[in-house]
Amino acid sequence: MHGKYVSRQTYTNDSAIQIIQNGTIEQKAELAIALGFDCPDYGFAQAMCVQLLQCENEKVRTHAVIGLAHVARRFGKLDKRVIKPYLLRELKEP
Repeated sequence: MHGKYVSRQTYTNDSAIQIIQNGTIEQKAELAIALGFDCPDYGFAQAMCVQLLQCENEKVRTHAVIGLAHVARRFGKLDKRVIKPYLLRELKEP
């Protein structure tokens, strides 16, 4: 089995906010992963992933959870008080 390398787009804080407000499902899903891997600001990455966790689209929410996992891996922390309710909700979704 061979993986396919896909380069990620880099985002400014302003472009990330624009995508959250007006982006397509695909743009939002891609943004969530990019934030987890590349965003240098822990607080901003976490806050944007939380915004994406509030999206009605399951794919976006799933990618936001993965993004948060990478934020936690890179920075060694997440604000459990903020994140826990969203993660518990995702675990309960059928």
